Amino acid sequence: MKQMNNTNPPPTRKNNELQLKRRAQMFNYLLGWVTLVCVIGMALDDLQAYTGIPIEKATGNTFTGVFFLLIFVHAFAALYLYGVPEYKKNIRVIDIYIGFSLFVVLLANRSFIYVSPLNTITRALMYLPIVVHVLFNINFAIQRITGKIIHRPLKLYLGGNVVRDATAD
Repeated sequence: MKQMNNTNPPPTRKNNELQLKRRAQMFNYLLGWVTLVCVIGMALDDLQAYTGIPIEKATGNTFTGVFFLLIFVHAFAALYLYGVPEYKKNIRVIDIYIGFSLFVVLLANRSFIYVSPLNTITRALMYLPIVVHVLFNINFAIQRITGKIIHRPLKLYLGGNVVRDATAD
């Protein structure tokens, strides 16, 4: 008689999708940190009059262009991974919404690219959600590294209504 091995469940579509989403989640974490390097380069370019750090115009433009490309991919990856969580007083849900607000400000910034005062204002405004998002994610990364999970991760979106409670058990 053949014994069943209960430690390895048979592969199902949902298990396969969950594994794919976990890999995508790790890629998105890494993408976020790579994007932070572009943010730093872009910020130094924006603030070079105040910092005195000479940055070539082409280098600043490269950081800015790569940043906008990476943040676009990062935002849509978050939408793919988590859907649109119902708004709750949960630090991870708040972090997702801060990231989405950054994306909206970036779209406004790109819309006002030739309208000097609005472009400058939206460019300055985008640093606020960036700083808050980065601070939250440094906290989450420390929790992952140390294994002391204080704020439980959101559930991955595996189909159904895209607007759902990502914190429910």
